[in-house]
Amino acid sequence: MAGAQLDIRSYDRDGVSHSHAHHQAVLPLRGDMEMEIEGQGGVVSLGQVALVAEGWCHSSAAEGENAFLILDRPSDVGGEEEERFWELGVKRPFVTTDSAFATLCLAVADEVSQLGGAVAEGGPAGRFLLQALQRRVLQGRPWSRLQAGERARRIIEVRCCDPALDMAELADAVGLSASALHRRFKAQYGLSPMRYLAEQRMERAARLLATGDLPLAELGLSVGYGDQSAFTRAFRRHHGVPPARYRIASRQKRHRGR
Repeated sequence: MAGAQLDIRSYDRDGVSHSHAHHQAVLPLRGDMEMEIEGQGGVVSLGQVALVAEGWCHSSAAEGENAFLILDRPSDVGGEEEERFWELGVKRPFVTTDSAFATLCLAVADEVSQLGGAVAEGGPAGRFLLQALQRRVLQGRPWSRLQAGERARRIIEVRCCDPALDMAELADAVGLSASALHRRFKAQYGLSPMRYLAEQRMERAARLLATGDLPLAELGLSVGYGDQSAFTRAFRRHHGVPPARYRIASRQKRHRGR
């Protein structure tokens, strides 16, 4: 899937819950369909579309004659505007559109039916349709938020010693998929969120070793590690020496400075 792939599908009442490693827009052509996207329920019908971000669990069920134009989009393409579009989809997956967009969907669907793979496999029709939907979703919606990467950085710095903080929870807190947050954070700070989390923990551990007498097992727990061996391995990787040796060296250095 190199671009925006298009396909026409019909659904029955036996909805199956699943997720996929790409973004998806569900665009109605005929009939309506009930959907649940990460616990948020809604109906997709003319004038109402659904946005399913990468990795989000969703299910669908429809009765009677129906047809939907499905637009699949890789999550690793597109610029900042498109990332913004899918982020808004995470927060509000059911989007109201206008009659002009419904007409556009019907026209594109007719081309997909007649030309098949020539249109479906990443052709310009899919990208044009995505841009038209993107313009409608973003129009009039100010984006006055901290960048997701900045919000994630602040969360890490505040909660770095929380052993429950992981990539899934961090991504959910900033309204991105884990892969989208990874890309944005690395582009902004030059390292992954989990690497930044590890560095924050190691910096705190080093300060505690240099200034206190906590047993290593307790110290590891206090900076987010479940056991002493995991803490020791992480500390050695980061600082080049095991924590016990780092503590001795820090004390000797402090003693010489008196």
